[in-house]
Amino acid sequence: MRAYINELALAEACAAANPECAPLEVLLAARYEYRILADVLFCARGMPATEVRPNLSLRDVGRQLARDKQRLLFRWTDRNGPFIDDDRQPMDEDLFWFGKDDVTELGLGEAARRTLSSLPAVAFSPVHSQASRFAADSLTIIHGLLEEPIADVKVPNYLESAALAKSIEAEQPAPKNWGELLTQARQDFDRLCIGDHCDQILSRQPYQSHQAERILKLLRVLQELVETMGEDGELSAEGRRLHSQFFVGKEAWFTEESETRRHSPRTFTFPNPTGPGELTCFWHGKIRSGFFRLHFEWPVESPRERLRVAYIGPHL
Repeated sequence: MRAYINELALAEACAAANPECAPLEVLLAARYEYRILADVLFCARGMPATEVRPNLSLRDVGRQLARDKQRLLFRWTDRNGPFIDDDRQPMDEDLFWFGKDDVTELGLGEAARRTLSSLPAVAFSPVHSQASRFAADSLTIIHGLLEEPIADVKVPNYLESAALAKSIEAEQPAPKNWGELLTQARQDFDRLCIGDHCDQILSRQPYQSHQAERILKLLRVLQELVETMGEDGELSAEGRRLHSQFFVGKEAWFTEESETRRHSPRTFTFPNPTGPGELTCFWHGKIRSGFFRLHFEWPVESPRERLRVAYIGPHL
């Protein structure tokens, strides 16, 4: 199932909020808390240009956010997506309205196109008030001309991020083997490069769902950490919090090999996930069940677009 953000509802919420950027902050927090939303919540590339009020767009409101949150917002809406425009459902008589608003190129339009094509789709309307015209369990989208409609399309509509995430997760089957796990991880964590060597190592091991769950948790933290990283490698305030929580202390999820073990670098040298050559990774994530380890580069090399994960398997 795909979810489509209702840009009009978001703009309406910003217009009513104080400060105006508060709904954007809540939306970013939801994408962080419910990782699945970052993968399946689509927006239009034109979303930042949506008008909040005359001479004020969502992009303008986004610039009111703290710098690290601005970076997350515009990385999502300008670069990473996912975007409707990259996988738009074809439709004859491609014209859609909500009330008197033309939503053909917006999230509601794409949700309606997919609904008409018998594909699972919902809208996400982050309203500021239950009095909003978008505060309903379903929204009726008009297909065709307002004066000569072809059909009324009922699109399921979610107002709360937690409910939306729960619904999506219920439809996403859990991986049943290592191949499915790694396929899911590569789809979900676009800021990581998980090397083929991981497939080779894991293929020799019996699949254990509890190990798989832990691996996904570790990868999620690394994904979130890279998302908070600037081009110079500096972490935002949120990134520093994540690093302190997961990289520091006796119970840290991620640690560096001891000085003694670092004297044997060949043990921790793996095929380079992004090309020829090799990569030495002294940092690892701990999967205590079965004594598995997940080895990755740290710090992340320039240009810091993606963090390389070179090994997942038994403790070395």
